[in-house]
Amino acid sequence: ELEELTGKKITDIHRDSIDDLTIPSKQGKGVLKRVPEVFDCWFESGSMPYASRHYPFENKEEFEKGFPADFIAEGLDQTRGWFYTLLVLSTALYNKPAFKNLIVNGLVLAEDGKKMSKRLKNYPDPMEVVKSIGADPLRMYLINSPVVRAEPLRFKERGVQDVVRDVILPWHNAYRFFVQQVRRVEHENGITFRIDDADAFVESENVMDKWVQASTASLIAFVRDEMKAYRLYTVIPRLVKFIDELTNWYVRMNRRRMKGDGVPAEDRDTSLKVLFRVLMVLSRTMAPFTPFLTEAIYQNLKNVLPEDKQEDSVHFLLFPEADDASLDAVVERKVAAMQRVVELGRNVRDKRKVGLKIPLKEATVVNADAQFVEDVAELKSYVLEELNIRELHLTSEEGKHIVLSAEPDRDVLGKKLRGKFRAAQQAISKLGDEDVKKYRSEGRLDIGDGIVLEEGDMKVVQNFKGDSKSSDAASDGTTVVVVNLEIDRVARMEASARELINRIQKLRKKAQLTPEDGIEVFVSVEKSNAPSKEEAPAAAKPSKGGKKGGKSKGGIEEAPAPGIEMEEGVQYVHEVLVEMKSMISGVLKTPMVASTEMEQWNVPIIDEEEVMMGAVLHFYVCRPALSFKKGFLADMDKKEPATASKQPFSFDSKLLLTSLSYESLKAKYNDGGEGFLFYTCFLAAPQAHAVVPLPFFPSFLSAFSHFSYFDVGELQFKLNGEEVSVKFGEDVFFQHN
Repeated sequence: ELEELTGKKITDIHRDSIDDLTIPSKQGKGVLKRVPEVFDCWFESGSMPYASRHYPFENKEEFEKGFPADFIAEGLDQTRGWFYTLLVLSTALYNKPAFKNLIVNGLVLAEDGKKMSKRLKNYPDPMEVVKSIGADPLRMYLINSPVVRAEPLRFKERGVQDVVRDVILPWHNAYRFFVQQVRRVEHENGITFRIDDADAFVESENVMDKWVQASTASLIAFVRDEMKAYRLYTVIPRLVKFIDELTNWYVRMNRRRMKGDGVPAEDRDTSLKVLFRVLMVLSRTMAPFTPFLTEAIYQNLKNVLPEDKQEDSVHFLLFPEADDASLDAVVERKVAAMQRVVELGRNVRDKRKVGLKIPLKEATVVNADAQFVEDVAELKSYVLEELNIRELHLTSEEGKHIVLSAEPDRDVLGKKLRGKFRAAQQAISKLGDEDVKKYRSEGRLDIGDGIVLEEGDMKVVQNFKGDSKSSDAASDGTTVVVVNLEIDRVARMEASARELINRIQKLRKKAQLTPEDGIEVFVSVEKSNAPSKEEAPAAAKPSKGGKKGGKSKGGIEEAPAPGIEMEEGVQYVHEVLVEMKSMISGVLKTPMVASTEMEQWNVPIIDEEEVMMGAVLHFYVCRPALSFKKGFLADMDKKEPATASKQPFSFDSKLLLTSLSYESLKAKYNDGGEGFLFYTCFLAAPQAHAVVPLPFFPSFLSAFSHFSYFDVGELQFKLNGEEVSVKFGEDVFFQHN
């Protein structure tokens, strides 16, 4: 266009190349020349509120309704650019800013602190991060970083991975646990789990149910207030803290309830309803921050709701409102007190390297606040369980266990006293227990030389004065937890039993077994100077089928109980197995039996050898296999001898039953119904049928129908008037019609 108007060939439109160009006036008013001034191009962006609506030439009502804008958002580098020109123009035109709120983000730098550079390739490709780690973790990493406080961020890919580990996975595990337990309830009871209203408060007498619902309501109120004030940097830390409390406190402390272990079905269902409600509210609250994960979770969770209350997407739902019925500041205060005691108790164990698996005799909680002591007393049972102690003592009397001292807050007192700080520091170091008590209760203390300390000038320190050999303590400035670390024989035996249980649970996990998969556990115990794992002879391995269980390739690992001197040796291990038998079988749902008792139908799923408690232990995790009672088939063959046209009874029946996979066996039983399993003796006489009555209890029918493995080791029934014993276990496949 410029070439056409000037009649000149133009190859460069920078100022120095076009300043001398002129354009004849079409109106005959002379020659048009370029003006010498250069207008800042950011004024175009600053004109955005008006130009985007072609105001003032049109859209007057629309403009006035939306001006000033609720908020604008841009990087810190726009302080002298867009932010400035917006403000200059709006002030000149209307004497007010163009925006009500300004959200400024800092700059994202490379990990080395330098500006991200394509040439230097000093940063990972964002799309590769999204593909390998995920979009939601990346979003959470950025909005929980200094960037949202207008500060620079050194981008680290491992920081995104940490979000997955610390936030996404725990949250997803809580959701997955809920799904697993609902499926278990549905399978075991033949019902469909339903919840009528996802928003309704769940009535419960359980204090943790009340607490998690109260915490959820408080969270929603907080997020709403902070988002309304555009303080994004305070929201994500609170959400992350809530996810931690949900997974590490509520779910973990209520796992047995949700599984229905030793509680009525009504209590189990209540805990599941509470967890559902919290997960649903959390999905709606987190939807703006983690849109993909919340959508995936919602699409599954909504299936327990009536169809008329299911939305197509979590993003179609309104942001949740704080439920007044759920708010309970008293319950939150009580649980916070309990959590503080538990965390301090864990600190003592960590400091002295005494693991939580080791039961301890007692702990004492000291706090001058009588209300705090009363709150902890109400939740005493949780403290006992979480700290694995037998007794808990609570007191407001500090003198028996601690001595108070103080130290100056250097930042506060240094600015306040300046030249007198050193004198104050010396005076504070000489304060006695009574002086510090007076300061703590009254909030001020005259330490002489014209210096009066106000609240916040000093930090109160609680010093443990008991026997540090048998006990230790941890303090947060107001609460002291003293833990008796003496370990008796019962505690040692229980700790060892927990180590054995832990080994089996790890093997279950390694073998990818589900909680519903029934197992049998066997163990052999040898002296610790036995040959290495590769050279050691197999100890009582089954006569066949052993190769089918995926044997671990891990080496021998020393694994003593942490922090204490445990008894050792083969004899001690046998004593643990005998004296802690009920505890072990109670947790594993099956006894831990000597490997010499293994039969041919005990097929190892996985086995592993470890050095622990001064002995070499070889663990076998097995599943029961199908087998007839010894001698039964031979006796049947005598009663019904084989003929030229008929196979022996033992061959026919054994081949038939062992050729069925678990799924086939279950399907045949379900199709037959009424407690009978019908099958054709296909080898000898296709027209003949045998009817096998299976007298299952109703509670077992559901398990038989749904579970991958069977929960019972043996079933008794009659075949042609004779008793038959069936043990369930390994799948064996034969080619047959």
